[in-house]
Amino acid sequence: MTFEYRAECDNPADMIELLDECQKKNIQAIVCDKRTRYSRYMEVGEEAFRAGVKQVVKEFGAHPAVFGFH
Repeated sequence: MTFEYRAECDNPADMIELLDECQKKNIQAIVCDKRTRYSRYMEVGEEAFRAGVKQVVKEFGAHPAVFGFH
């Protein structure tokens, strides 16, 4: 699992750098991002939750080192 990425204050380049390192070592990681947590669904509702998940997938989902999201 990766560090806890916080879109409101973290730099996406830091996550990409970590994923690049994972790829170099031929491992995959579960990206930790609160936008994909079910507890957020309960806080913001389905529409905002789905929009957040789509954004995370757009930002990181195509990286070959991504195994999934937490």
